[in-house]
Amino acid sequence: MPTNKISKGAGGATSRLPLPGSVEIGPLPMVRGEYFVGDLCYVLGKNSWKELEVLSKAKESKYGTEGQFTLGNGRVLVIFHLPSGDGVYPDQKGRKYSVDSGTIGLTLAEGLETEYGDTDKKEDWDSEISRLGNIIDYKKEFSCMSSTIDHPEVGPVSFMAFGENVLVNSVDELSGIGALRRGVGCSR
Repeated sequence: MPTNKISKGAGGATSRLPLPGSVEIGPLPMVRGEYFVGDLCYVLGKNSWKELEVLSKAKESKYGTEGQFTLGNGRVLVIFHLPSGDGVYPDQKGRKYSVDSGTIGLTLAEGLETEYGDTDKKEDWDSEISRLGNIIDYKKEFSCMSSTIDHPEVGPVSFMAFGENVLVNSVDELSGIGALRRGVGCSR
């Protein structure tokens, strides 16, 4: 459920979200641990991805699939829609996130390799992860949030915070690079 609260991050830093007139999702609390951050369609198994599609229909925002979900297998994840769609998006530290489902999210990395085994892809797990997203170690509990606003010149723009470790915005899509990675696809 969207909220208009301003969240306090680690060390008491206050997020710049929400933006006036924006659609807000979060803050969504998460436990500490190692997380895969990126397009979850690359790492969730077929059944989990289909379950997420069903669950997300009930939580669809004006801009698409967004929110925090708990799957039947107990996996908790957060997913946000990118209004500019597929591509490669950098975070504030220059790490890149390849996107083919029009969404970016995170979930605990533990158990993903096993779940990934039920996909049709036979690529090496470590190669797949380093190519499509990042493993981020969150030392403390954290919150995720998204703020999307209709910009008068470029249309919807989203700012997403996965704790203070990963900040992504939809206007920083690296044009052209996405086309190189889109061959991977997320058809399930």
